Amino acid sequence: MISSADDERKITALLAAVDMVMDRCEQTARTTSRSLLCWLRSVRPHGCYAKPFTFVGKAASRRKYIRLLKRFVALVFRAYRLPADIRQRRAGIRFKKSQLRLISALWSHEAWTQHDALNEQLWRSMKLSDGADVEIDQDVESTDGEEDCEDEDKDDSDNESSVVGADDSETDDMDDADDEDDKSEEEDHDRSEDQSRKNKAMRSSGGEEVPPWAEEVLELLFGLIMAFCTEEVMDGRPDSTLLVYFSGVLGFSADLTGFLPARSYTSNLAALIYIQRLLFLEYALPAQCYPRLGIARRPTLLFLIVVYP
Repeated sequence: MISSADDERKITALLAAVDMVMDRCEQTARTTSRSLLCWLRSVRPHGCYAKPFTFVGKAASRRKYIRLLKRFVALVFRAYRLPADIRQRRAGIRFKKSQLRLISALWSHEAWTQHDALNEQLWRSMKLSDGADVEIDQDVESTDGEEDCEDEDKDDSDNESSVVGADDSETDDMDDADDEDDKSEEEDHDRSEDQSRKNKAMRSSGGEEVPPWAEEVLELLFGLIMAFCTEEVMDGRPDSTLLVYFSGVLGFSADLTGFLPARSYTSNLAALIYIQRLLFLEYALPAQCYPRLGIARRPTLLFLIVVYP
């Protein structure tokens, strides 16, 4: 099974767009109150975690986390380009009709007829709205719901801590793995460092605004990613969802002759959990609207209402 050069150019451009999608998710997190970030980090439906969700500490970790999402997006489009019978029989991948509509809309979008639309650097040079008009700031602690966080029963807190201990180690696991291959990572990163500086300088000086056709691609791409993040399990089989299928693929060793040890594999799961927390925050309370997806921007004044059964 071979992916054509033309297909790979388009996929590469889409992967560059993934960076912009995640930039927007991170911007939303930066402008979200502390109490909501505590709820984002919680694994329990009726009690928030005492500490807020935070970004990973290392730039290398962030790149690796987002790279996993890019690998998933690449899998989606490469599978889509396979003949349906081969995709289903050989790869075991079956897309739902709703997913196929989103994938097809992105793949056949008129944006790709624009000049340099397939140029990866064009996407990197675009400037997303900086959300400067969003008044809620992460550094301003909201009192809404904070008493609920602090008044959790000790037993509940202990129970959550035992589960969230894995959450606490999400960055630790990946950071430990980073230490082993930071050299090769930094070598790859250095090659694009000059371009990165140029892009940052362009953004700080105004950069290129996102044209309407690119904005539509970004919205559809975010919608596609969320369609897979919210895919329902069929017949009680988690691997019926493509995201779980993908997480299983990550468990293979590099030479495909065995499986990764638990410590190496769980860092991938931690990355997927981290990325999805940002995605779901964007999905629920975006700082900017997604009109094509029917998602409104969150209100300027946001009140946290906690309802207990």
